Amino acid sequence: MAKNSINLFALGLTFEQLSSELLTYFSKWSEEIDNAEPIFDIKGKQLEHVTRDVPHFQSIYALKAAEAKAVVKWLEIFKSQKESRYLKNYNNSPRALGVKEQSIYLQGEKEIIEINQLIVEANLKLQQFEEIVEALKQLSWTCSNIVKLRVAELTDIVI
Repeated sequence: MAKNSINLFALGLTFEQLSSELLTYFSKWSEEIDNAEPIFDIKGKQLEHVTRDVPHFQSIYALKAAEAKAVVKWLEIFKSQKESRYLKNYNNSPRALGVKEQSIYLQGEKEIIEINQLIVEANLKLQQFEEIVEALKQLSWTCSNIVKLRVAELTDIVI
C-alpha cells in the first residue's frame, strides 16, 4: 500500500467515525491538489528534469484518483446499507407506505443527506485528481514535442 493511502477497511462502522475520518482524508487530498500547481511551472527548469519527473507525478495523482474512486464506491455501498435499514423500518411500520412515499422519506433522512454530501465531496476530489492526471499527460506531450524539436536542431525554443 502506498504511503498515506486510504485504508477502506479501517474506516469506522458508525456514521460519526466514517464522517470524521473521511473529512481528514478530504483535507489531505485538498493539500495534495494544491501542491500540484508548482509541478506545472516549468519555466527555468531543465527539460531533462521535467521529463523525468512528470511520469512520477502522473503515477502519484493517478493512484490518488483511484483511491477517491474507491471511496466513492464505498460510500455508495454504505449509503445502500443505510437506505435498506430505513426501508425495512418503513415496511415494518403499521401504516403501509408506497414506493414513492418511501423514496421521499428516505431522501429526507439526515444520515442519507450527510452521506450524499460526502459522496459529492469525494466525487469532486476524484474529478480534480483526474484533471491533474490529464494535465500531466498534456505536459508530457508538450515535453515530447520540445524534445523532437531539439532533435531536429530547432533549439531556439524558450520554455
